Amino acid sequence: MKALAGREHALGAVAAAIWHPIARAADFRMARHVRYADHGWRYDLIAVPPGRLPQHVRDA
Repeated sequence: MKALAGREHALGAVAAAIWHPIARAADFRMARHVRYADHGWRYDLIAVPPGRLPQHVRDA
């Protein structure tokens, strides 16, 4: 978790190199649970700006 000034900074903090292993893990999990094969998924982000409430970013 990174403490950043705002939502935009939080979105930029997750580098493309990080998304690849996350996507691979999601693919692996979905492959192991065949009953979810027809379900879609999304990648959400929880931004936690200092001194503010967390912000949920859908489909980050």
